Amino acid sequence: MKRTAWTPIISPAPFHILRHSYATLALMAGAKAMVLAENLGHRDTRMIELHYGHLTRGHVREEIRKAVPEFVADNNNDNPSRGAR
Repeated sequence: MKRTAWTPIISPAPFHILRHSYATLALMAGAKAMVLAENLGHRDTRMIELHYGHLTRGHVREEIRKAVPEFVADNNNDNPSRGAR
């Protein structure tokens, strides 16, 4: 009987890549930077902000829109609150 070899679809990832992915996804899901820093073994949030805080532009825009919708310009309509100049 022939032996069947199983080939993974994705290649193994080094620990650091998994750690970086976890931190980035946790931040994008709303984790607080200090909680994440403690979880990763950092004493403050500087490493989180420097190495893991790069979020996609779309994610940042969406988070701002959810928190303070008036800060995000609506490109489809003129903003009537600005008034005519």
